[in-house]
Amino acid sequence: DNFKRSYPQGQVLSRDTGVRRDYGRNPYPGYDDIDSSPFLFRGKTDDRLPPMERVLALQQNDETLLFGLSALKEQPVINTDFAGQPVAVFSFEQMNSALDGARISESRLIPSAAVYSASIDGQSLEFNMQDGFAVDTQTGSTWNIFGVAEAGPLQGKQLDQLDNGVHFAFAWFAFDPEAKIYQP
Repeated sequence: DNFKRSYPQGQVLSRDTGVRRDYGRNPYPGYDDIDSSPFLFRGKTDDRLPPMERVLALQQNDETLLFGLSALKEQPVINTDFAGQPVAVFSFEQMNSALDGARISESRLIPSAAVYSASIDGQSLEFNMQDGFAVDTQTGSTWNIFGVAEAGPLQGKQLDQLDNGVHFAFAWFAFDPEAKIYQP
């Protein structure tokens, strides 16, 4: 719904590819169970987070800050500083896990999350969650998961996205064992 509203001309890939494959079926049901072990991974895991915890990564130069997505369920908007600049994390639990159930459409909902610069046009913003939107306390504008103000004085403005995507903790730590974990 957010995608359609934010990108009315956006296109969705067709399942009519000429290949017989059930694109709605997960070949690895239960893979992302937070209590499971990574399939075929033989390296040492970091005990600071469960290996199958999804993390939102924010990296600049040699500094990395990880946000555990399970913690974002409790605090869906985070205002913090990183590398000397204000940032905001938005998390909305509105997408099905592709790695939970055998049928993706029947999988549990997981957070969709992103990190944005919390500064626009030279003004620093702080956010909180209201009625399914991030709302900045300075202007009362409402922001969606894409960092676009949908209503209010800043309507149409776009925050700069800064994150490096969502990954499993074991995979990120395998390449960046010095990464810090966000602590409220």
